Amino acid sequence: MAVASDQSSGRPLPRSVRRALDAMRGHVAHTRSVTDLAAEAGVTSRTLQRQFLTFLSKTPRAMLRDIGFENARRELLQGSPGSKVMDVALRYGFPHCGRFSIEYRRRYDETPSQTLKRQAYFLASVSSQRCSLMPARSWPTLALAKIEAAPDNAELAGHIADDLALALTRAGISVTTQPKSTRYQLIGAIRGSGAESRLIVRLIDIGSGRQLWVDRSDGALADSADVALRAMPGVLSLEAEGNARALDLLERAIEQDPRHALATALAAWAHIQRVVYHFTAEPQRARARSLELAERARTLSGNATVLAVLANALTLLGELDSADTVVRKALAVDGGSAWAWGRSGWIDAYRGDPHSAIERFKISLDLAPRDPLAFNNMVGIGCAHLAAGDFAEAARWQQRALVDHPSATWVHRTMCPAYVLAGAKSEARRSFGALRDQYPELTIAEVQLGMPPLPQLRNPVVDALHDLGLPR
Repeated sequence: MAVASDQSSGRPLPRSVRRALDAMRGHVAHTRSVTDLAAEAGVTSRTLQRQFLTFLSKTPRAMLRDIGFENARRELLQGSPGSKVMDVALRYGFPHCGRFSIEYRRRYDETPSQTLKRQAYFLASVSSQRCSLMPARSWPTLALAKIEAAPDNAELAGHIADDLALALTRAGISVTTQPKSTRYQLIGAIRGSGAESRLIVRLIDIGSGRQLWVDRSDGALADSADVALRAMPGVLSLEAEGNARALDLLERAIEQDPRHALATALAAWAHIQRVVYHFTAEPQRARARSLELAERARTLSGNATVLAVLANALTLLGELDSADTVVRKALAVDGGSAWAWGRSGWIDAYRGDPHSAIERFKISLDLAPRDPLAFNNMVGIGCAHLAAGDFAEAARWQQRALVDHPSATWVHRTMCPAYVLAGAKSEARRSFGALRDQYPELTIAEVQLGMPPLPQLRNPVVDALHDLGLPR
């Protein structure tokens, strides 16, 4: 920052500038006007502005903002237990957590929540004890062999090998896959399946072939948390095949642990996706199952991710008040949660506030532009523009979402009417054709049943699709 570089160069600062900087550092969270700072510095506002630009190349307001970010960054880097991004932002003079998170990401190339989580992870790692597989005096490189497993356990074996490599590296042991360059090799095998499965791991001295250590783990090797995380990409895909795959995994996770919050919330969201995106011939049954799981998930404790996922399900179920309560909790826990900001955008869109919705969707995009759900924020911006009567802009954003995620052909359900209302007839016919190609049996009744709670769009969307030939 300018202050540090100026001090390191030894360049003297006027007393008035030093006094103003001391006042800034002493009251970072307070909104200080240039007039207030000038009074404490003993000069006029114009003089203070000129001196800051001359000696620091920044205005007093910009310097105060820099100091606030420096202090916030320092606190987040400490990774203190219980720290929340929203509290840190408020403490250093940033009342709007979303804008704080966006500017923080621009400055430091990571979100505030990523800094906080990374530091907590680092502190936990360095405080753990080193592994005692071999004498501490040597800590040689260890060869990690591919874990043997039957085809149905091959994916799990790969995950376990990755986890072992990570754990060994954390413990200070170098890991390689080339046994010729090492003295020791860790080999493993998965035997059996399901509850009867067992993992056997052996440490071998390659030179002598002597077995130095062996361990066996019995029972189910993948717990509910592992299974839920494996299911998440399928839920995030918003595609029929990924959705079906994810639900198979999530039912297994819930069977193992009926009170697993992430698995339950993901399953609730996945089931209502089947209704909204026309993945099922039994929408009423899927909706009922989603509602049942969402109600159960509300009784379980969860982090910001769980809360954001649950809010997704509740929103699509039309439970807007409950969804709003849950998403506010998510943002209170993690003000830099892109998922929570995106979901709050959908809630505003459903409540008929398109301008607030667009702002929240853009905050989510700024926080995580490469997130798997980034395209869904573009869909939301398109729907908000459609509700606001800006039809050409609505179509442009929805087309952008399709370019980003081509398999989300359900987007044509609202993009096609946007083209119709914008007077772009050829684009509307092309979009309608793509919708019919993907959903040849789709009817107006199914569109109405699957549409999210956007009452202001229901009639324009239905009328446009019917005029183009979608049967009732």
